[in-house]
Amino acid sequence: MKKLIPVLVAALVLMLASPVFAAEVKLTGSVSGMTGYEGGLFHEGGATLGAEAQITDNIKAAIGLNFTNGLTDTIQNGMSWSDFAAMVDKAYIETNGALVTGLPSMTTRLGTQEIGYSIFNAHDIKGEGIGIRNLAIGPVALAGFQSWNSAEQVRGGQISVNPLEGLSVSANVIHAGADDTQQLSAAVEGSVTPIDPLTVNAAMGYMHDADDPAFAFAGGAEYQVLPYLGLHAGARKIDTNYAPRYMYSKLSNNEIGFNGGVTVNAFGATLDTNVDYAKAIEVIGEMDEVVYTGEMSLERPFSVAGMNFTPAYALSLSKADEGEIGITEHVLSLGYEAPNSLNITGGVDITDLEDIKPFVNAAMKVEF
Repeated sequence: MKKLIPVLVAALVLMLASPVFAAEVKLTGSVSGMTGYEGGLFHEGGATLGAEAQITDNIKAAIGLNFTNGLTDTIQNGMSWSDFAAMVDKAYIETNGALVTGLPSMTTRLGTQEIGYSIFNAHDIKGEGIGIRNLAIGPVALAGFQSWNSAEQVRGGQISVNPLEGLSVSANVIHAGADDTQQLSAAVEGSVTPIDPLTVNAAMGYMHDADDPAFAFAGGAEYQVLPYLGLHAGARKIDTNYAPRYMYSKLSNNEIGFNGGVTVNAFGATLDTNVDYAKAIEVIGEMDEVVYTGEMSLERPFSVAGMNFTPAYALSLSKADEGEIGITEHVLSLGYEAPNSLNITGGVDITDLEDIKPFVNAAMKVEF
């Protein structure tokens, strides 16, 4: 990573400075930052800077900086290449075109890879390497990547098929690690819309490492009953030892679960509800065998004299085994979106009535 970043940055600077590209370069980007106060403590969310340069119709370069860590020391002591590399969140050069004349076009990226094939085994994979995507052959699209991290050695590919309108299927394979740390995982996902207001989806995940193979199964449906009323329901079964390295962190293994909920959009307000039942396949130690959770959120944006406000309410409840129902989240808030791109959110966290916490968060994002 540290060796690659100076090369990519230098290449970007040279291309921007070159008179060959100067007339064609289109530079876009954004600057964002956040700070806040909660429960008597101030916190810094840091600041980010991202920029993209469209060098030609087929060549793009980008760099993203995150100043969350080490900014104060850097200002005081000066910046070295290692300091700069630590702040670089991403850096890449991307091209569009065929590998050989006459073959289908594809997108090739050199540098930071940002992979999100599936929440079951390939969620938020980020590292330095080379990757391709958008290689279309009829209704089939191919993608793949290879990381240069010698320790992790992650690589993978995806195939997506859209044979008919309303039907899509994708499959991916990810290999990570080396020697005794090797892990192979795969996922197949599909979605079909048999009638316009109804969408049905299903997924299967597979993982194999030093232990026995493990599987994950999930399915669900979303039905838009009326323009303002939507329903959703789902079921899942995830083996005890199912733990791909790049599985979505909010997925839980060792459980059989069901969930359902309602979304209502009326009078400018949005109400979301969801209930969930999860039963452990294998009770380990003092873990709970059955956990019920319920979530509800309500928000209603409005404007007064050209000012935009968004009041919101969030409530989460949980119940484990024979225990009592407990509140895990209870928050009232009011957000304000200023014309200068400053977003301010204030409110109270009353999850613990004995320790009510007021909070204020301020965030700004300016695009150029």
